[in-house]
Amino acid sequence: MNNKHVTSLKLSKKLEAIGVPQESEFYWHEREDIEGGYELEYGENHSARISAYLSSELGELLPVFVVIPHHNEDITEYRIKAFPDVKKGTQEYDDLIMEWGWISTSKNTDGDYTCSISQEDADFYHHDITESTKPEAEGKMVEYLVAQGLITF
Repeated sequence: MNNKHVTSLKLSKKLEAIGVPQESEFYWHEREDIEGGYELEYGENHSARISAYLSSELGELLPVFVVIPHHNEDITEYRIKAFPDVKKGTQEYDDLIMEWGWISTSKNTDGDYTCSISQEDADFYHHDITESTKPEAEGKMVEYLVAQGLITF
């Protein structure tokens, strides 16, 4: 198999370290008898293997939408003043100061892939990760979302 169809060993190790489930069709198998110390294999996981995720598997891990806190304090303050009856600590308050962002992946004209979080509102939020392979872009988005506390495993 061509390695461009799965996450790199470096990213796969990072995903394992942050608690992403080690369930995939392909694995990086540690071997002392080969250069680089790891070989890409198909099959059942065991302790000496690290998941090498396909794009389709990352698509199952990535949510369609994530909740994004407002990054513009003026808009948050405006919304709170516009709805004075909404009490802090309630679900209604949380809904008031949060927005939904959608996640998508596209192939660029130069052949790279961009995985994005987009949210268009008065408080525009956008985050892109561009890589040479689709699994790498999506895997780094999983890493980013976990680091930001937007998804957990």
